[in-house]
Amino acid sequence: MLQRTDCFFEFNRRFPDALVRAYQHDNGCHSEIRAGVEFGVVQEVFLGVYREDGSLRHERIWDEFVLSHMGCPLRDPGKTVARVAAGLFEIGDKVLAR
Repeated sequence: MLQRTDCFFEFNRRFPDALVRAYQHDNGCHSEIRAGVEFGVVQEVFLGVYREDGSLRHERIWDEFVLSHMGCPLRDPGKTVARVAAGLFEIGDKVLAR
């Protein structure tokens, strides 16, 4: 069972039908990306990283506003984590139009 924090429960309360992708990594860690979508647009992205035993390493929520004002962690300024998540979940071009 994964160790969850208020960060996860807050996100899950706002986006109970979030799109979810879970990954198992070679080092034994597990990660999870959730995209909170409203009206076909990614509003927030949740990232959780957990150790092999399910204990918490890190959980974080990003919203489009924060991402657009903190500078993009990717080198392409047109790609925020929310836009990358839209591609990851194959939501479609309509989502990327702003």
